[in-house]
Amino acid sequence: MHRKCGKHSEKIGKLAEKICATRLRELGIIAEKIEPARTRDGKYLRQCSGDFWGILPPTGRSVLVEVKYRRRPLRISDFQPHQIAALRMHADAGGLSLIFHFDGRDGKFFEFSEIEEKEKQK
Repeated sequence: MHRKCGKHSEKIGKLAEKICATRLRELGIIAEKIEPARTRDGKYLRQCSGDFWGILPPTGRSVLVEVKYRRRPLRISDFQPHQIAALRMHADAGGLSLIFHFDGRDGKFFEFSEIEEKEKQK
């Protein structure tokens, strides 16, 4: 049962990434998928800083995107500590740290700082 749910979730995650890539292109953001380094047996060597990295023309501003699939509004607890650290560090350095939230039907971008602000208001 769990394996089937994991496969379904992985399939939806791939769909969310595909939609995100299309939307990035539509916005004119030059981006590529960040692929994690793996060993020969498929194990991850390290955690990735995000799902996509790109450049925002004409300024050349760095863009880091994390894709999340949730049917409900996102919370800070939906992010792994390394994801939070990477998104914060990127924004602090002047980059644009975006989240692409896919709910199963549609997706939208928003800045990572919006999630942090919502958490502070609680």
